[in-house]
Amino acid sequence: MKYCTECGHSLLKEQAFCVSCGVKQNDGSTQPIPQPSRKMRSIRKPLKKRTKLVIGIIIALAVLLFTAHQVISEKMDSMIMVMEMDRAISNNDAHAFFEHIELEEKALLNKKDFLAYIQESGWANIERQLTDVVTGEEKNLSIKDYDGNELFTLQKDHLFAEMYPTYKISAKPQPVTAATNFSPTNLEVGDQSVEIEEGEGKEVYQAYPGTYEVKGEAENEFGVFEYKDEIHVDLDDESPTEISIDFPDETYTIQTDQSDATLFINGKSTGKALSEFSELGPFPEDEEVFMYAERTDKDGDVQRTEEISQYYTSWGSLPFEFNKREYEFPDLEYEEEYMEEDVEGVTIEEEDFVSTEASHHVLAFREDYESALNAVDYSYISSYLEESSDAAIELQDYLMEIDHQGFWFNFTSNEVVSTEQLDEATFLVTTNEGFTFTDYEGNETIYDRVKDYEVTATEQGLKITKIDINETNRD
Repeated sequence: MKYCTECGHSLLKEQAFCVSCGVKQNDGSTQPIPQPSRKMRSIRKPLKKRTKLVIGIIIALAVLLFTAHQVISEKMDSMIMVMEMDRAISNNDAHAFFEHIELEEKALLNKKDFLAYIQESGWANIERQLTDVVTGEEKNLSIKDYDGNELFTLQKDHLFAEMYPTYKISAKPQPVTAATNFSPTNLEVGDQSVEIEEGEGKEVYQAYPGTYEVKGEAENEFGVFEYKDEIHVDLDDESPTEISIDFPDETYTIQTDQSDATLFINGKSTGKALSEFSELGPFPEDEEVFMYAERTDKDGDVQRTEEISQYYTSWGSLPFEFNKREYEFPDLEYEEEYMEEDVEGVTIEEEDFVSTEASHHVLAFREDYESALNAVDYSYISSYLEESSDAAIELQDYLMEIDHQGFWFNFTSNEVVSTEQLDEATFLVTTNEGFTFTDYEGNETIYDRVKDYEVTATEQGLKITKIDINETNRD
């Protein structure tokens, strides 16, 4: 057997060319056994399938981790967040801007108005403050508007230890307080409603800068009171936004000859006697409320007064008269004869009626006089007094004298001692009155007085014309 002189492949004796490499062979009868050529390639052992799988998984994880790192880095890049906010400002896109802001869920929010406020507050300066914080050049995490009020706060955090720093931006809402002169009042702003009571303003809402429509509603026996307005909320760390609701508050005293009669309002019974009302009102603005009183007499007949409205007032009183009478009495020289004969009791009944009403008139005056003194407001008592009378002039002067003095009056007792008829239309009502007077320094003095009131029957009803102090004791 012979071998190829080029590649060493075995050949038959008669083969002139190598079937493996194609080189022509020599014809010598004897040939040495050739050594394998250096060009012969070494045979490699193939990798196992499991090894290939492990290598593939390692490569895939490396690619996945690198990609995740890139994505997370971009997502966590606070500067990208600031740039997106700047783009939203440029596009006036409130929705896109507030995607980066954490807001109080229950706070009132008008996104367009809030964005406009941020623009007006100088966005360039706000953006610079944000950039300084996220780049680490500024450690103060409070972002302020042009007036120095806190607009945003930043809270720094890290994802996976220190690898990915992040910032949470929170917007601080402002307090909104509300006050009303009517209890209870239902207050509605946006889709949020609360019930408030009369008194000093209390916090009812939190709100972000913007304009909001306010609605208020209250109700009493005389109708429904409505309030509509707008509030403008700005950032102000010194004082909250205030809602002040002032419903009509004017009231009227009752003038009647049958205080046990039932009051009807707009044709419906209140179920209450006139005597159960210390005053009538307040009434809704620009709405006429019709009223009358009704009673059943001893014979079972229903009696009704003339229907009136709040516009029928006379000297601060609303009249509910069943028996309109001219307070005429017989001459005094015939009084004894009338009393002896008691002609159907007319004279005695009329005298007793007006005498009793005069006493009630003085006591009612005393109740409102306490309020007039403490409020220094003559309107509380004007309806009880005859205009331009001595009593009216003296009380007006006295109220002017104590105005702004800081005095306080507390009436402790009011008692009618006696009632005397002076003439056909005038009665003298004597009272015993007790009250405590407190001056501006807090010093208290207790008074006990006996006073005379002259009460006259006029076309406008009973009126006080003169007041005299007979006796004063103080402690």
